[in-house]
Amino acid sequence: MKLWCRSMVPRRILVSRKSRTRKGEFANEIRGKTAKDDKIFSEKEEVMKRVIVLAVVLVVVIIGGVLIFRALSHGRETAVKTAVKNEFLAIQDELKTGAKLYDVRTAAEFASGHFAGAVDWPVEEMQDGKLPAVAKTAKIYVYCRSGVRAGRAAQILTAAGFTAVENLGGLQDVEKMGGELVKD
Repeated sequence: MKLWCRSMVPRRILVSRKSRTRKGEFANEIRGKTAKDDKIFSEKEEVMKRVIVLAVVLVVVIIGGVLIFRALSHGRETAVKTAVKNEFLAIQDELKTGAKLYDVRTAAEFASGHFAGAVDWPVEEMQDGKLPAVAKTAKIYVYCRSGVRAGRAAQILTAAGFTAVENLGGLQDVEKMGGELVKD
């Protein structure tokens, strides 16, 4: 194994080493780099720094936009929930002025929990022809567990000539409107 010695370095490099005044130029020349290469490299570094800064700013803007959108959406959802809850309060106000709220589930289901002001009137009785004794123009609201029987009840009542029938859907739908189940 031969140790490194001065004779192994080409004469051109040794001469150029002595003539260099800037620190690091000799090392760059050994690697094949020049001052021009350093300038190009530093320009590329500057471009990369700008790209990184731009990317960070873009990410911050996107995250901020998402957070603002979520905050605004949450406020809108709260307003919608409040409006929907007021919908059931409006229905209860109508019950005081003659409207009817019918729970078209079975008597056992009604006993397990119903909405305040509701009257149990199973859809099976309506199918058998037993209809409420109210004016045909009276406002009638119907609901059931899932909304299917309430849909059938609304069809039966409408076919019988009742003109202001509204299907509120299922229990969850009425709860979303602000209704609360009660037990007698």
